[in-house]
Amino acid sequence: MIGIDLQPSPETFRVDRNVAWVAGDASSPATWETALSLAETEFAAFPDVLVLNAGRLALGNVLETSVDTFREVMEVNVYGAVLGMQACLPHMIRAGSGTVVVVASVNGLFAEQNLAAYNTSKGALVQLVRSTAVDHARSGVRINAVCPTSIDTPFLRRHVDSTPDPEAFWRAMAARHPTGSVLTPDQVASAVLFLASDQSTGITGTTLVIDCGLTASPTYDDTL
Repeated sequence: MIGIDLQPSPETFRVDRNVAWVAGDASSPATWETALSLAETEFAAFPDVLVLNAGRLALGNVLETSVDTFREVMEVNVYGAVLGMQACLPHMIRAGSGTVVVVASVNGLFAEQNLAAYNTSKGALVQLVRSTAVDHARSGVRINAVCPTSIDTPFLRRHVDSTPDPEAFWRAMAARHPTGSVLTPDQVASAVLFLASDQSTGITGTTLVIDCGLTASPTYDDTL
């Protein structure tokens, strides 16, 4: 396995010989070149599973969000995924098999207020998955997306901590879901693993929603 992140490899991965790491920006072609080189030198193989999970979030509506900020969000969330596909898909096509799983968001299916750039980028990811899945289905490559709701990660915690009242914000965010909770990383990872595995060979071009019941009832109110 090869991980890509702006941060250095986590300590637990440094002692695992089955894991290599690239500390780089997913929206940079050089990062993907390094990852492919590592795959060949460390594992003598090219990727047969690609999980695209890089993300950037910016607050604001379209009037408050500068074009530069819009561009930065799209560079990471969309063009980073495009670069990953462009780097890995040719090897999968030559092999006649492979799976790609893109981590999109429920925000690619509906819009939340003051997240214009983020919503736009996630909607673009959903369409990227559909388009590439149709284009390469007969090459033996499957391409799908997961669309999670809020996930309890450092990425989300940083966003929550930037609000005026983080504790109240977190309670409100959990309460809006029928389950009364946000997702754990393991819950999303299990769905990604399913789509990447031979258990889902008939599935391509789809979005698997993992949302704690959020989209089942947009007017959910636990006081009723």
